[in-house]
Amino acid sequence: QGDQTPPPRDESSDSDSEPEAEEADDEPKVKDADDELEVEEAGGEPEAEGADVELEAEEPDGVPEAAIGDGSQRPFAIRKVVERLKVLEGEENATLRKKLAEKEVLLDLTCKERDRAEKRLSESIWWNKGFYLEMVHK
Repeated sequence: QGDQTPPPRDESSDSDSEPEAEEADDEPKVKDADDELEVEEAGGEPEAEGADVELEAEEPDGVPEAAIGDGSQRPFAIRKVVERLKVLEGEENATLRKKLAEKEVLLDLTCKERDRAEKRLSESIWWNKGFYLEMVHK
């Protein structure tokens, strides 16, 4: 990431430009702090592909997982997270399928209701037409 120290200040400039120089020195420090945060955030959460790689590399050189040392619990934690994500995805999919089925039923009922309404309307139009024709011919 390079040297984090600010460049030396130029003392030969007049007093009006000193606040600007201080602001310029402060600005890179803020950016550096943001860069450090971004690195920490990026490294803190394993992605699904990275988790698969770590799960595949649980037992290096035939050493049992429990004997690896301090980091031996990490693959277990990752496995639990991956399993929990699969369960959540399954639950979400089931919920979405249920909502989709409900919408399909509502759509079907709406279509049937519309068909019935159109049939009643056409019957009513037919009856009214016949009634008025009969009234006119009398």
